[in-house]
Amino acid sequence: MPLRFGDFVFDAEGFQLLRSGTPIHLSPRAFRLLQVLIDRRPAVVSKQQLLDDVWEGQIVEEENVKNLIAELRKALGHDSSGAPLIRTAHRRGYAFCGDAGVADRHPAALWFLTDGTEVYPIRGAAVIGRSVECEIRVRSASVSRLHARLTAGAAGVTIEDLGSKNGTLVAGERIAKPTTIVSGDQITVGSVSFTLQHDTQQTATIPHPG
Repeated sequence: MPLRFGDFVFDAEGFQLLRSGTPIHLSPRAFRLLQVLIDRRPAVVSKQQLLDDVWEGQIVEEENVKNLIAELRKALGHDSSGAPLIRTAHRRGYAFCGDAGVADRHPAALWFLTDGTEVYPIRGAAVIGRSVECEIRVRSASVSRLHARLTAGAAGVTIEDLGSKNGTLVAGERIAKPTTIVSGDQITVGSVSFTLQHDTQQTATIPHPG
């Protein structure tokens, strides 16, 4: 469940950290470390426990934890009182000390795709492809049966290619991993292009007939 603290929304399931709606880039291990600290807040998590959880048994130096903490502090900054969101407990470990609460979820039809003629609401997860099983069905030979998956949550929208033959492009660039997209981005599957829209007025409720 997405959590909000200050200007941030942390969505572990969607692998997203946003600040005032803007995606914040974190390395995968820094993201995982932040997740561990948030899950165990406000408890102090030892360096050894972080090594075990983030590196999953790999033998690495404690310096790696310090480097990730530095990355997180640079990304997160301080809370409204000026205090750091990640506290160091001398000779013990680290703790997340932000005031986190459940983020409000957007209505189901808040995010949608449009090709200029049709509107495709995104409700949670939506697969784009030729198959009749797809939430967003595209009748084009250039599109794979199960081409790409969109995931919409309180933190925003991500898209991932599902091993399609002709690839998935965001703003003209072919993606190789789950990618955050924002309102106005153009998504191309095969030879078919869509635009992602964020409908704050909730007018995007026209169901596609399939």
